[in-house]
Amino acid sequence: MQLMRAILLLYFTYLFFPQISLSQSLEVKNVQFESDGKTVKIKYDLYGDVNKKYKIVLKLSDDNGFSYTIHPKTVTGDIGKSVKPGESKVIFWNLKEDFPAGLDGDNYVFAVEAEWLQQVQVFYI
Repeated sequence: MQLMRAILLLYFTYLFFPQISLSQSLEVKNVQFESDGKTVKIKYDLYGDVNKKYKIVLKLSDDNGFSYTIHPKTVTGDIGKSVKPGESKVIFWNLKEDFPAGLDGDNYVFAVEAEWLQQVQVFYI
């Protein structure tokens, strides 16, 4: 009975929360950035299921990565919804648009976060 309960729990967990499937591997690696003072170019590699699309979010820390409270707004490139896995992904951030006076200091760390986008099916009756 306990085994059946555990199996049902795992089944329903996967059914309702497929993003935590053990067979699914998702990694963001090799995050690097460079800036010319106006634009910041963030490079990264996204490893995951090639048949899936991912939502990519960019965050910035001004305290060496203890917290990520800055959310760049004027971004383009491999960011947002529907990003496919691959190497050499690039995000461009128009720093001067979000921060006209720029950012001072050298305690900045970028975080590139990836989340699997589930396909939502809508049924009409």
